[in-house]
Amino acid sequence: MKLSIFWSNHCAPGQQPSDAAVRVNYAKNVTIEACNFLSSIGGYGVAIGNRTTNSRVLGCLIQHVGQGGVFMYGYDHDPNTHANGAVPGNNTQPTYIEVAHNVISDIGQNLVHVAGVGLRSASHCHIHHNRISGSPRYGLQADSFFTGESGGPADNSRFNLLEFNIITDTCTKTSDCGAIEMLGSGDSNQDGPPPGWNTANTVRWNNISDTDRKSVV
Repeated sequence: MKLSIFWSNHCAPGQQPSDAAVRVNYAKNVTIEACNFLSSIGGYGVAIGNRTTNSRVLGCLIQHVGQGGVFMYGYDHDPNTHANGAVPGNNTQPTYIEVAHNVISDIGQNLVHVAGVGLRSASHCHIHHNRISGSPRYGLQADSFFTGESGGPADNSRFNLLEFNIITDTCTKTSDCGAIEMLGSGDSNQDGPPPGWNTANTVRWNNISDTDRKSVV
């Protein structure tokens, strides 16, 4: 197990910064539990990437931070070119991450393009029993770019379960938005073998209210 904790201006896929108070990379079986991430933090509370697996963020308070709550980032496979800022052997998506029983509120103090919990991208993750309120953009985000962006490798969020979350007061400062955002972009014919566009993500039993811009999902 290796736990990386440092600050940087690193950008993850999709031009969303992955700087955070705690960053976890190339790790497994890491638990971040019962921590407070408050207004002195300019980025996310927690960012997870680079092949990290079987790890969890549990029972944390993330409030008044500069960006979002928990961010997971990476591509489907190791990039083999430098297209779109990808680095060979780097930025491969995390898998089997649990984010549960966290309170995430009043985020996006410095950057509004954020989420309470963002997957851009990650697979086989379980996001449940979180209370998310006061987000300028998304409550939950799970994006897929099937053919990659600008020639880069694909970054698809697949086989994730999002359930039992309470999400309120989202999309307060941005349009083209949703309390739960799941974007699928690209040509399915170019996405290789199955599942293709079938992301197999499940969204169920979430309580959503007071979403601005009239968009829930």
